Amino acid sequence: MLKYLSCVLVTVVLVGCESTEGLIKERNALSAELAVQFEKNAALNSENKQLDEKLTFMTGVANNLKVEKDIRVKETASVRQVVREFVRDQMQVTREFSHNANLLDYIGGEVIDRATIDGEDQILVDFKQAFARPALIMGGKVFVRAPCEVYFCVFRPVEDNMVIIWQSSVFQAEQVGVNSFTFNVPVNVEQGDLVALGCKGAVQVPYDLGTGGVRFMKRSDGSVGIPLNMRSFSSHSDMRNYSFGVSGFLD
Repeated sequence: MLKYLSCVLVTVVLVGCESTEGLIKERNALSAELAVQFEKNAALNSENKQLDEKLTFMTGVANNLKVEKDIRVKETASVRQVVREFVRDQMQVTREFSHNANLLDYIGGEVIDRATIDGEDQILVDFKQAFARPALIMGGKVFVRAPCEVYFCVFRPVEDNMVIIWQSSVFQAEQVGVNSFTFNVPVNVEQGDLVALGCKGAVQVPYDLGTGGVRFMKRSDGSVGIPLNMRSFSSHSDMRNYSFGVSGFLD
């Protein structure tokens, strides 16, 4: 019996030694693996630090480029604005010179004093002086008996109606006699378009009978883009010829 117990005790001790050695080996393996992971983490931290530094640098570069771009955009916009204003002023001077020096073509009634003035708040439409071909008009002329406010229009036939397709700003005809005006921008007209003159208040533009084709309408009835039937206009039986017209390149 004693011998049997001795054998069991030896066996337990041997098994215990083997288990301890296994645990030590497993601990050593885990320690080695942990050391490898520490090295990998250190490498990743170093790489992250380098990437952060690179990101900071690239962000600074991007900000600098944005600042430089904004400066260039402002400088370019400023230069373009100066050039546009210069070109616009030169075009305005050229138009005014051409118009005042009578270098442009003219369509309308001769701007002379005539027999009669009458009417109030009217638009005078010259049905006789339709454009024979597309043209570019740049200004207008009118003869007045007294200072007044006027503006120019272009009417276009659309089916059985007439439509105002363009209207100038209001001009002050300040002097008795011929007044010349330059439009803010040149206006393209098409074949068949008609010239018209709007008169605010008493009509101070004189007319003769029997030589023209001007018909008038109430100024309150005329708006840009609104179709007007022919009943909106006066009769053409008296064949009025008024002293107004437009100038430009008509060929």
